Amino acid sequence: MKIKIFLIFILSFFLYSCNQENNNPLQPEQKVLISSEYRKEFTIDELQQLSTVLGLSLDFKHPIDAYKIVYYTKDAMGSQMKASGLILIPKNIDVTPSIISFQHGSYSKKSDGAASNLGFAGIEALYPAANGYIVFAADYIGFGESADRFHPYHHYKSTVNACIDMLRAGYEFLNQKKIQFEKRLFLMGYSQGGYSSIALNKAITELYSSEFTITATSAGAGAYNLYDAANHYLNEKYVDYPCFIPYVLLGFEAGEKITFDLSKIFNPPYDTRIRSLFDGNSDLFQINSKLSYSIKILMKQSFLDSFNSDGEQEIKNLLSQNSVDNWLPKNPVLLYHSTGDEVVPYSISEKTYEKFRQSGNKNLKLEILQNNGISHEEAFILWLEYSMNFFKEFR
Repeated sequence: MKIKIFLIFILSFFLYSCNQENNNPLQPEQKVLISSEYRKEFTIDELQQLSTVLGLSLDFKHPIDAYKIVYYTKDAMGSQMKASGLILIPKNIDVTPSIISFQHGSYSKKSDGAASNLGFAGIEALYPAANGYIVFAADYIGFGESADRFHPYHHYKSTVNACIDMLRAGYEFLNQKKIQFEKRLFLMGYSQGGYSSIALNKAITELYSSEFTITATSAGAGAYNLYDAANHYLNEKYVDYPCFIPYVLLGFEAGEKITFDLSKIFNPPYDTRIRSLFDGNSDLFQINSKLSYSIKILMKQSFLDSFNSDGEQEIKNLLSQNSVDNWLPKNPVLLYHSTGDEVVPYSISEKTYEKFRQSGNKNLKLEILQNNGISHEEAFILWLEYSMNFFKEFR
C-alpha cells in the first residue's frame, strides 16, 4: 500500500536535492550480481527536517549511501532474467551493522514500485537504514530492471525468487566493496511487504536454511492467507480498495502464465477496462477511482455465487497455494496489525499467529492495536518504530 502520510512529501523533497576490511564474510552459494551504481547520499539534516515538518517522532540517526544493484534471478517458470534492488548503507556508525531484508508494500505504478530508482518503495526503507542497519530492498519482478514485465502480485514463487537472489546479490556487493557487516539477518515488510517477508521466511526455513539464517522477522498487516482475504473482500457490500481484487488475479496470470476470462468475473465496463488500468502508469488510488467500490456493481453475481459455493476451484487453489500461513517458523516472528485496518482484516494476523504457535516457538509475538481507528497507512509509521525496538532484542 502506498504509505502517503510519510512518503509523498519525502519523495518530492529528495527529487529536488558516494573501507573497511570485511572480517565476517558471507559467501552466497550462487553468484548473481551483475552491476552496482551509486545513487545518492541521504543526510541526517534531510531526513530529520522531513520528520519535523511532518510532525513525526521518527529519529534518523545516521546518513545513508544508496546504491542500485542489478542481478540475475529466475521467474516462476525457471527462466533466467534480470532484476534490481536498492542497497542502503548507514554511515558514521560505531558498531558493525546487521542486515535487514526490507520488502516493500503494494504499488502498481512502475516509477513508484522501483526501490532502486528511489521511488516510494525505496523511501519506505530509509528509516531502518538510518537506524544503523544495512538494508537490502528488492524491486520485485515487474519493477526497476524488469519493468517490461507485469508484476506477479502476491505470487509466492515469484516473490521468493526475487528476494532470495536479492540477498545473494546484496552479500556479493558488500564483499566486493569490502563493507564490514554483522551476520545477523532480519526480515521486515508492511502490507504486501508483510506478506513477502513471511513468504521469504518460509522459503528460507524450508529450502535455504543452509545458506541463510534468520535472526528475526517483523511483518505488518500482510494478507498471509489469500483465501481468507479474498473471502472477506468478496462478501463485503463496499470495499475501500477494489483495485486489489483484479491485481491479485492479474498477478496470478503473470506468475502462472495463464489468462482469466475477466468477462466472467467482472461486470461491464470494468471487465474490459481492468487490463488497461494496470499498465504501470496509474497508482492504486487512480485505479480505484476507475472501479466501483460496490462489490455487487464491480463483480459478476454469477462469479460471487460460484465462489461462495463449490465453484471457482482454479482461483481458490491459487489463493491457497500462494498463501504463506501454512508452515511453522523456527525464528522469532512479530506480526503487527491495527483493528482499524480497512485494507487487510486484522483477523488474518490473529489466525496466522495461532497457526504459527503450533510450532512451539516461544519467540512469536502478536501486536494488535486495539480500538484505535488507526488506518492501514497510519499504522505503517507505528510499525516501523515498533520493529526497530523488536529487533534490538536480538542485536
